[in-house]
Amino acid sequence: MRNVVAIPVATGRIDLHELLDYVELPNSSFARRTFKIFDDDNSGSIDFREFVLTLWNFCSCSDSSLRMFAFDLYDQVFGAGCLWARD
Repeated sequence: MRNVVAIPVATGRIDLHELLDYVELPNSSFARRTFKIFDDDNSGSIDFREFVLTLWNFCSCSDSSLRMFAFDLYDQVFGAGCLWARD
């Protein structure tokens, strides 16, 4: 069983690199764009409130809304309205 990441009590926040280390994901443009959605106050880190509210928003979306959201995350780079294999 994995150890839980210790978030400093003084801040109660976690930044992108700490989160990616914990979930063992690479630092990619997709990960950075997704993290920015969680970071409601643009502080460069997220707190428990931001995390829970964003998860709630994802969980309450319809399937078509989630597909559009995922498409928009990838399409943000070029804004072409379509995705290419390189995207």
